[in-house]
Amino acid sequence: MNTENQVVANATETKRRGRPAVEGSKRQAVLAARAERIAGGAEIKRGRPASETSKRHIKLQERAERIARGEKVGPGRPKIKVEVTA
Repeated sequence: MNTENQVVANATETKRRGRPAVEGSKRQAVLAARAERIAGGAEIKRGRPASETSKRHIKLQERAERIARGEKVGPGRPKIKVEVTA
């Protein structure tokens, strides 16, 4: 019997994997609302929203302005030049 030329005729359906969808659940409502926002053209973001007045946000804006002016911006804290007089 040649096993290379045999065709399996009894294909079975596989169960759906993942989390089961329960109609009317909170998760389905959240997913439907998200899909509606995406269809409406809204931007979907994840995580904690950034505050426009936070110190980090102000620092990032200043950094972007310095880069736009053409200044060299390196990583980390700026080096302070100390002159030694003898």
